[in-house]
Amino acid sequence: MIQYLEDRNVTNEQDRRLRELLTICFPQEPAFRERRYCKEVPAHRWLIETAGFIAAHAAVHDKTISVEGHGSFRIGGVAEVAVHPESRGRGYVRELLAEIHRWLAAQGFDFAMLLGREGIYRSSGYRTITNEIRYLDTKLGEWKCERLDCVMVAPISGMDWPDTGVVDLNGPTF
Repeated sequence: MIQYLEDRNVTNEQDRRLRELLTICFPQEPAFRERRYCKEVPAHRWLIETAGFIAAHAAVHDKTISVEGHGSFRIGGVAEVAVHPESRGRGYVRELLAEIHRWLAAQGFDFAMLLGREGIYRSSGYRTITNEIRYLDTKLGEWKCERLDCVMVAPISGMDWPDTGVVDLNGPTF
């Protein structure tokens, strides 16, 4: 069963278990040892809990981005998608993303966006985009504009993604 939580309502025990899962799934990211997010606190979380641990998780940032020549769009920035090693291969990522997409549509979002591998997310409606991305590099403290091969979008409102123009994330990647 998928559970939705606003991040501000995460309990201390859920925080501990989230950090545990994220540290297992992303051992290269030291931030997860101390907090349940990498760069910015996401507004929303979806969890699948089983047998006393979090089996799967995804977070969503509520962001407004702009695309040069096309205007602004409300996106759900999907982040920290993680499945416990003992729970992999059960379709949890697809289930979480389907639930997230339904919620995003009900809330009036235009697109879901994530940074990931196409082989994992294509079956959930994501495709890699070729736009240059303007974002804040939090490690260097400077703005960058470059093409990132891992940026993917899924349409939520039925609108086509604008394949031209620089995408300004108006902050860091997620």
